[in-house]
Amino acid sequence: MERGVTIKFSRHASLDYDRISLYLTEDVYQFQAEQNFSKAIEALLRNLTAFPKMGSVYYRRLG
Repeated sequence: MERGVTIKFSRHASLDYDRISLYLTEDVYQFQAEQNFSKAIEALLRNLTAFPKMGSVYYRRLG
């Protein structure tokens, strides 16, 4: 008996091997979106941690 492999490509790739399907939900755009989201969160946290320091510097100058 001959075994077959079926590979179908679309936005979400699906692979059939021995009647078992593997459905991939990760794609290039999803990966880029996750990276951009992570970078934005890191920038937000940097800004939030810098704000009290800047506020204390301004307070000392004005005080």
